[in-house]
Amino acid sequence: MGELGLVPKQLEVIVYRLVQECFNNIAKHSRCANVNISLRSADGVLRLLVEDDGVGFNVEEAFRKTGSFGLGGIRERVALLGGRCDIFSRPRLVAKTAEAGKVAARAAKAKLKPVKSGTKITIELTIPKEAESRASEYAAGDKLSAHRRAEQRSRVSRLREAIAMAGAEGSTPAIAE
Repeated sequence: MGELGLVPKQLEVIVYRLVQECFNNIAKHSRCANVNISLRSADGVLRLLVEDDGVGFNVEEAFRKTGSFGLGGIRERVALLGGRCDIFSRPRLVAKTAEAGKVAARAAKAKLKPVKSGTKITIELTIPKEAESRASEYAAGDKLSAHRRAEQRSRVSRLREAIAMAGAEGSTPAIAE
């Protein structure tokens, strides 16, 4: 993994919670075989990408559902922070009628490549200017003590480990706030 750079603790916890909710949704609904996660920062923007190859769903229908807060909570958290959240999902086609089954059989016989199903969530959050200036100070080697730099690296490392552990175990471990 490459260097993520300096991220404020509050943003770090928020990103962890967003990833945690994505994993909860994947575990509950997706029936996927693979999950890819990417977390990068560049030009003062933190970018999170979570993809799975699961059954997919109709995004608009999911947001209209009452009593369901996972995706809505993700979108709301990102909006409150002035970020951007894009959710794309392609449902897996299931042959529910004899005619649909015949169409699927003809497609298989013709060796047509099936359209992949799954979900892709892209989140972009602006890193507060304070963190950018701290990153500049860090790069220049002034004003930040070795202790503060080590503390920041440790927090980023714990975030990465928690994300990796949650993905490997299929669970969502708690993180101290």
